[in-house]
Amino acid sequence: MLEMLFYSEIDGVFVNGLFDEKRFESVHSLTEDIVVLSPQDFKFEEDGCPTLIVNSDTTCMYRNKTFEVAKDKGYTGSRIMEFDTLESILNAVESGMGMSVVPKRILDNRKTMQGIIQSDLSMPVRIEFIVSLKKKRSKSLQKFIRFIKSLSLNV
Repeated sequence: MLEMLFYSEIDGVFVNGLFDEKRFESVHSLTEDIVVLSPQDFKFEEDGCPTLIVNSDTTCMYRNKTFEVAKDKGYTGSRIMEFDTLESILNAVESGMGMSVVPKRILDNRKTMQGIIQSDLSMPVRIEFIVSLKKKRSKSLQKFIRFIKSLSLNV
């Protein structure tokens, strides 16, 4: 995604982590709480490695956090199930298919999920919206930046 941003194929990208400040500029940042969702009847100690429900985008921060949580719990050789949308991931976990790490705020906007255990992770993640320093900002990009700054997500 950073390469696409550098070559002006996209206007901006949300990132978690380091980026080249000589090529890109952060125009907005937020801190987001994240949670582990897992089936209520799953007992990690007894049932072994859960299936990891993740986004198919290998650069997805939540995908990588899911792998990190599994590794921290000592799960090796977990099965992986990939989906393209957050809604599909939530539905898979709700159906008892496995566990995933997701942004906590999306659960506030969703009706009650049945049969799910939600475990807060102690470390929130920092997310930056970055743009290319070399590209002039289009009116639509400027409008989008104003929009994300107006949201109450900023901490």
